[in-house]
Amino acid sequence: MPFGLGTGSESELNPPFLLVALLAGLWILDMLLRGDIRLAPSRTTLPIIAFLIVTILAFGVGQLPWFVTNPAPLRAQLGGVAIYILSMLAFLLVGNQVLDLGNSSD
Repeated sequence: MPFGLGTGSESELNPPFLLVALLAGLWILDMLLRGDIRLAPSRTTLPIIAFLIVTILAFGVGQLPWFVTNPAPLRAQLGGVAIYILSMLAFLLVGNQVLDLGNSSD
């Protein structure tokens, strides 16, 4: 049964996209409510946060009227940025929520 949330354009938001957004939002909200904002110590945390900042800065600079030749619609740009941000949040979410990868042979 195909399901998607309409966006008013020709594309829809599919369940995995919505689920990752929901889980990441709940994880961030939980950290804020507890007052304990920490990320798991990992060699990948700093590069993913740097990539997240660069993605947001690139989106912001891309809105400046420097290149006038056929710009992409704002909806398309927001969709692309959302894919990047949610991918990075999913990476951080799993790294901070999954505490044990023990092999259970039950």
